Amino acid sequence: MTEMVDKSVAGGVNPNTNLLDWSYDENGDPKFRTIRNDTFDSVIDSSFYTSETGNYYISHDTANVGGNTGGKVKLRFTGNVSETVDAMAQLTFTLPRIFKELIFEYDLYVPANYSHTIPSDNANNNKFLRLWQTTYGFYHAGNKCGASLFANSGNSTLIPECMHFGDGVGPGIGWGDTSDTGFIGAADKGAWMHVKVHAKAATVGNNFSEGGTTCGDGFIRFYKNDVLSARNEKMASIGTGAQGWKYGYLMGAANSGFRVDTDFYIDNLVIIGV
Repeated sequence: MTEMVDKSVAGGVNPNTNLLDWSYDENGDPKFRTIRNDTFDSVIDSSFYTSETGNYYISHDTANVGGNTGGKVKLRFTGNVSETVDAMAQLTFTLPRIFKELIFEYDLYVPANYSHTIPSDNANNNKFLRLWQTTYGFYHAGNKCGASLFANSGNSTLIPECMHFGDGVGPGIGWGDTSDTGFIGAADKGAWMHVKVHAKAATVGNNFSEGGTTCGDGFIRFYKNDVLSARNEKMASIGTGAQGWKYGYLMGAANSGFRVDTDFYIDNLVIIGV
């Protein structure tokens, strides 16, 4: 696996430090610093990878997966012959505090038997990432954003999502959205991809109206193998208090379900923030 952090952005990363190694620029503003740098060689740190939602169907694994023989997180989506039974596997985390800007980088293995289909109830949105500020739920007062995978002929389209003044997340909420219809394609199955997510909360007082939608200067951007893949620009601030995120999870509920056990893997997770 290759080095994943853009040190020009991170301001230099200490790989041996996981908590609050902050410094400040010439204006007194904090620089990006490492929150986590996990290779998962030995264990999954339950003191960090935890939240009120809990972890579901994850385990530490050292099997040879696509040439990776080191430790990694295994996320098993249990298969079911019924097409309308959902599946669940998520790696949750709790950050030390609310962060107004975050960058995640990690390696994601997509299993060779991955098949994203549309069941008869049409529910096929499968969670890819969620970030939220306060109590987890559909309605709450803080920031919430992320992305979901939607079925596309057995493959997956990635659609960014954000909260909009008390509503839940969902495609089309917000402004300036772009999706990636080929985020998981045939060539991605049975292989590792490199994922980067850059999220910046909006500034309070900078909201404006555009096309009948309340907008702001926040954004969330997704990169696949170092190429911009999908994004939600012009995310608005929520309320007048602190903006940003403290809780989150990778992957999550798969509403499409899977007919057979489907195992994703996550490795080399770096989280930096300010």
